[in-house]
Amino acid sequence: MDASMLAQLQAGLAQRDQLIAQLLEKVSAIELQTKATNANPSPEGSNKVPTNSGKPQTKSGATQKKSKKAGKKKAQDPPAAKPQASSKPPTNLGSSKKTPVKQRARSATPASASKKSPLQMEAFYVHIKVLWGLVKKRAVPSTPSADQVSSFYQRFSSTDQINSAIKQGPRLVALDTIQTLKEARQERTKLGKHMMHISDFNIRYVHTSLSQLGLSAWIPNLDEQPDSLYNEAHKICAIRTFRQLVVGGAYKYMNINNVYVDDFDLLKQAYDHYVHYLLANVLKKEKKEQGKHKNDEERKVLQTARERLRDKRYKFAINNNFPKRYTTIIKSIQAHSDDEYYPSKNVYIVKKLPFRSRAANIFFTRLDDVMK
Repeated sequence: MDASMLAQLQAGLAQRDQLIAQLLEKVSAIELQTKATNANPSPEGSNKVPTNSGKPQTKSGATQKKSKKAGKKKAQDPPAAKPQASSKPPTNLGSSKKTPVKQRARSATPASASKKSPLQMEAFYVHIKVLWGLVKKRAVPSTPSADQVSSFYQRFSSTDQINSAIKQGPRLVALDTIQTLKEARQERTKLGKHMMHISDFNIRYVHTSLSQLGLSAWIPNLDEQPDSLYNEAHKICAIRTFRQLVVGGAYKYMNINNVYVDDFDLLKQAYDHYVHYLLANVLKKEKKEQGKHKNDEERKVLQTARERLRDKRYKFAINNNFPKRYTTIIKSIQAHSDDEYYPSKNVYIVKKLPFRSRAANIFFTRLDDVMK
């Protein structure tokens, strides 16, 4: 017999002997307690009590019977069950109704808003992208020119001056020199997966607001503080023009809840979060490493494709009672390659992952054939 096995057996025997000794000590303690109770005499004059049968019975006998009944009751009552992890598998495994593991957090609309359409939460963010010219995929925010910043501070020195100028001030810049929305006039602008139509009136309103502030383009300065005068002017302009475009129907396809369009505090918080946190982090990453934002976004797309493919295969495996050794492999997201569709050949290309064995590649190829 191996020495290690012998040591394990000896340790197990020692542990068992220790448990037996503890049980014997508990039994002895219970016996001593019972003897002490029986030996304790009752006070004189009160040692007999009437019973239903008319025969006297000593209190010690009644106490003894009660203690016996209590002992039996304790023996019959099972110990309190401790919470244990259930070994039964969940019944909804492979069900079509699943809560997504990862969801995009959107803070433009409060939790109490009625989510008739998920697009209503992004409407204000979309407006900011349109003003900034971030209509292309993986676009990086631009920075304002030094001339635009310096000329702005020469004209304005307080928030009151900005509010007065944007309400009834003169045009400080010619409308034909404004670059914002220059190519969106009377055209359907492609923004991600959606198409939006901006009328000539709405574009003219945006251009007039920028002209009154002396801005040739809507470009916040992410190198300054969010509450700087220059950035405050861009926030005021963004909120005012957003409300105007909502009235003009530019974002009608998003089913916006108009109640929140008049909530200025909410719009200000959403603006600061999106511009001076999310987009500021994008610009910061891009300054450290050029192309970083694009690479990160492409990696997210591949990860999403792998998750989608994993969910499809795993559901098929569960519904068809695949053995556990197969479902364990399929459950891992990293075991799947991103499925890319090639329209010219009408096929999906399954990429070979460098850390996956040849046998696993063959298994997934055959699995895809069975699932067709």
